[in-house]
Amino acid sequence: MSEQIDPREAAREARRRARILAERSRGGAEPPGPGGGDGSKRASLIADARFRRLWASGAIIALLGWVDLLVLALLAYELTGSVLLTSVALLVRSAPRMLLGAPSGALIDHVDRRHFWMLVLWGLGLTYAALALLAFVVELQLWHLLTAIAVGAVFWALEFPVRRALIADVAGADR
Repeated sequence: MSEQIDPREAAREARRRARILAERSRGGAEPPGPGGGDGSKRASLIADARFRRLWASGAIIALLGWVDLLVLALLAYELTGSVLLTSVALLVRSAPRMLLGAPSGALIDHVDRRHFWMLVLWGLGLTYAALALLAFVVELQLWHLLTAIAVGAVFWALEFPVRRALIADVAGADR
């Protein structure tokens, strides 16, 4: 069985292709089609200084999150010499993200996101400053480390959704 082609649809497709070829010959961008995006929206987003600052700070914070994970795991192993206890420390670091993901998203919808993000970042900084102070003042114990990891993990669980919401706010619904 052969498939019949609708002449009106074929004519529309031919006109669309002719428009695209005309745009290309004038040096213009291809108009958005099925599955394509509007490059001008992306360009306007990248041109927005607020977005670039937020994106760059988010990239740095994400990198710090991975460094944090590595350093805490190494510190837990150095304190205990146990792979099992190091795994427990990493579980303590990861559990709040799984448990608080949805509730933190709901919370973030009802607060000033910018100030909340600053509060979360200050909380992270103070948590690790307290851990560093403990390490210099007294002999660091596993429970000190696990407590700092748990508190920091709650802040990390709140940081990601608020940063994503801020990016959406800056980008706006039209971009």
